[in-house]
Amino acid sequence: MKTIPETLANRLKEAVMRHVRRSEQRCTPLDLERGISARFGVSGKTVRKIVKSLILENRLAYTQQMGRTFVETSINRPVHVDEDIIIAPPDISPVTHEGQILIRISPGASFGIGDHATTRSRPPAFFSLILANLRYPTLADLRENIHQVSEAGALLVFSGFRAQETGDLVQIYTEFGFRQIDELTENGWCGMVLKKNN
Repeated sequence: MKTIPETLANRLKEAVMRHVRRSEQRCTPLDLERGISARFGVSGKTVRKIVKSLILENRLAYTQQMGRTFVETSINRPVHVDEDIIIAPPDISPVTHEGQILIRISPGASFGIGDHATTRSRPPAFFSLILANLRYPTLADLRENIHQVSEAGALLVFSGFRAQETGDLVQIYTEFGFRQIDELTENGWCGMVLKKNN
């Protein structure tokens, strides 16, 4: 079996990952194979080898829905939010360095809209880190509650809202003593980090 030169393999891997992340619809293996083959002038067999290696590296995963197979970004891997924060599934043990924060979240777990009894009960403590993957209206509605349970200097990591909603969300939280320190937008969806003033 012919090996792919390392520089080409790396370019193809990044192109495949970009294609999967930026696609507006879920990618089938055939769609991915055709798109990358046409763009780089490589065979379908070469693209399949690259996809297989990305699956073995746990960067991609095959998913099934209603008898169809799709290639998607793997959720069973650690995600480096930044230099200090790593999010990982419970059964994955990423290498961490002193000062890094490791947050373990089960893939697919969600707090919904906050109406479950376990998410509505008031804890007796204040939090230094609050994570929320919620839509804009819910994040806006929770601003006072989040302000009340967050300690001075607390970090809020929000995702799950559209890029055009960012300005309004920042303004709402600024009124409650937070300032935006980071933002990331991908495919029209946004995430951001806010810090509570001391």
